[in-house]
Amino acid sequence: MTRSKYNRRKRKRLHLGEYQQFGFNVMLKLKDGMTNDEHNNFFDKIIDIAEEYGLMTGGHGINPITVYFMPITRTDSLTQYKANKILSILKLLDEVIETEHTELFDCWNTTEKYWNDIDKWENEIKQKWIK
Repeated sequence: MTRSKYNRRKRKRLHLGEYQQFGFNVMLKLKDGMTNDEHNNFFDKIIDIAEEYGLMTGGHGINPITVYFMPITRTDSLTQYKANKILSILKLLDEVIETEHTELFDCWNTTEKYWNDIDKWENEIKQKWIK
């Protein structure tokens, strides 16, 4: 076992090691011509999915939209298994035409470069879907 330079209490406060929490982003291309009510109902479905897995969610955009999922509690983390289940559910929704997603990322210890890479990723996907 590798020794950390931080004690357990410090790792917990900094969300390091066994206290890391992971999340992921998903871009969703939705069917065209959705009404405001259909959009609202769709976002309710996203919230229901997040709550079912004990996660919080948010996002931005109209079409395509970017949605993130991350843990609500300090003691939970999103696993690859949960992420795959959520992606499977999203792909089955009638409103969703196409999906793209990021790998799991550390919710607390990301860098500005990471978020710049996410912005670039979003723009690349949008350009691909516009063609």
